[in-house]
Amino acid sequence: MKKPDTKYLRIKGNTYQLQYPVKKGLESHPLCWGKKLYIKSLETDDLRTAKIRRDLIVREFELYLEDSKSASFRAQVEQLREINRQFIQDNPDFGDDRYGYTLLYEEVERDAKNRGIKLNDRGQLPDNLPDDLQLRLDALQHAQRQESKPETTLLPPTKYQESLRDIEKRTVKLKRQLGKREKTLGKYSRSVDAFLDYLGVKDIPIALIRRKQVVEFSNAMQVQYAGSTVHNFLSFLSEIWKTARDLELLEGDNPFQEQKVKEDKKSYLPWTEDQLKKLYELLPEEDRLPFKIGVYTGARIDEIITLQPEDIQEVKTDDGKVTCLHLKARGNGKTKNATRLVPVHRALVDDLKEFEPFEVTSGNYSKRFGRVKRKYLGEDDTRRLCFHSIRHTLATALHRAGIDELVISYITGHANQGRTEAARTYIHGPMMRQMQEALEKLPVIV
Repeated sequence: MKKPDTKYLRIKGNTYQLQYPVKKGLESHPLCWGKKLYIKSLETDDLRTAKIRRDLIVREFELYLEDSKSASFRAQVEQLREINRQFIQDNPDFGDDRYGYTLLYEEVERDAKNRGIKLNDRGQLPDNLPDDLQLRLDALQHAQRQESKPETTLLPPTKYQESLRDIEKRTVKLKRQLGKREKTLGKYSRSVDAFLDYLGVKDIPIALIRRKQVVEFSNAMQVQYAGSTVHNFLSFLSEIWKTARDLELLEGDNPFQEQKVKEDKKSYLPWTEDQLKKLYELLPEEDRLPFKIGVYTGARIDEIITLQPEDIQEVKTDDGKVTCLHLKARGNGKTKNATRLVPVHRALVDDLKEFEPFEVTSGNYSKRFGRVKRKYLGEDDTRRLCFHSIRHTLATALHRAGIDELVISYITGHANQGRTEAARTYIHGPMMRQMQEALEKLPVIV
């Protein structure tokens, strides 16, 4: 009979407890300072649950040893504190702990001076130091604060704490170990991308995420996406936050939980031609081209905003060339069919001649578009009419023009997954020409 896996597990009363030996390199971890054995109640009497919680914590320590920025920072803090303690021990006559730190400050200033960096008007180092010098300076200041208040445990500066993307990667690794499918794991990344795009940042310390930000994010996404999609975003972000809490990296209420998301009781409505013309006129000049591209391609806003000059491509066909836009799927949440080539409508040719990347995120553009839309339509029933409705407008127009369903599916990125290799080749030949002819049947609206 196979012996049950109880490594690091002990029973105390009726509750499982984790007893994990602190390995070399973990001494700087805030959970392990001054300990040789990390002990934590797993708050369960079920062995299976205890093993899952044990694996999460042990894996966190392993990841911490592998790639944690905080480990580097705290290691420097401890090194600087030890240098100071040794200096005071060797020089008792000075009698001032800060003197040792003064020498260390002078070392940082000297290294900065050797690199041509001058002190500011107040005689201090400037804010825009190279990363290595800034790390030393922050660690020095933090070590000095800890030395003056040894009875308290202070967190390192915010930028050295775990970020949302850090915890996303850890969550995905842990979920993969638990057997989650790759398709599901990809949704964590897509959810984080959507949240950070909305905030307009590349990353954010997870401890700085506030409920107000999440409420505004949820409301903005409900303008752009179906309620089920927004619910998935919040669900996966909530899981990431729970991982950070389980690892004792933060505490408090989960800001991604208990958000109000409207149910998808009504489907999207297509815009009319007159409505599209009016919206185009109301949009500010810098927001018109993304809207126009959407009208003639049916592309999603995130596919449009991420376009680059190299995405305007010439595709060879049997009877010449077709100018196309290379529209790319965002994250792992979309199928491979969402990445596609769509012929350029004649109304877009002049606009794309000297195309430059858009200087706005899809989240910010959606908010700006939403404000214009509500000003035009009023506040009543605008949920069914949004930027995504433009896709329905294009598909409806092509249907009414008698375009084959397969051609429409290639244009919108909804083609069947099971198409053959012959069909994939066919799209660059006769199908590409068919797509171009289909789109040219659309009238010039804006």
